[in-house]
Amino acid sequence: MGIASDSRAATVATRHASQHARELLELGPSVAAGVRGALGTERASIAISVPDAAGRLRSVWAEDVDPTHVRLRASGRRRAFLGRSTERVVLTSDGGSILAFVPLVWGDAAVGVLEVRALDVVEERRWTAVEALARQLAVTVRALGERAWFRARAAALEEVVELTRRL
Repeated sequence: MGIASDSRAATVATRHASQHARELLELGPSVAAGVRGALGTERASIAISVPDAAGRLRSVWAEDVDPTHVRLRASGRRRAFLGRSTERVVLTSDGGSILAFVPLVWGDAAVGVLEVRALDVVEERRWTAVEALARQLAVTVRALGERAWFRARAAALEEVVELTRRL
């Protein structure tokens, strides 16, 4: 392959990655509404993180997230992701809000983390509902990732067909 072909392949891969990111962004508002409904309070901040190509968790959507507790939030996301289990922390600095990190698990693999900060007291059964919502979100995130992968492969095959035609 020449430089032009490599450049085109990189452009196509970037376009598909951007489309995947847009699809994840579109999920945010409905996920936030579902989480707040499950919690029974509007006083909650929500964020969705997924691993990038290098495996680092990156926030792809966030709403009303407090920029404090950066290290606590990063380590909580990572522990939930790697351990594939929910972690909850009581933040005494603001009167006892709950910061929860719910892994998005599909099959044996974590595909992301749902981060929720509830400013009101939330019953345990409501957290169970949030975890059920996270399981549904995991299926969607996984499906979107697979669709992006297939789109990129289809584009690569189209490039091969185009190169073959030119020969």
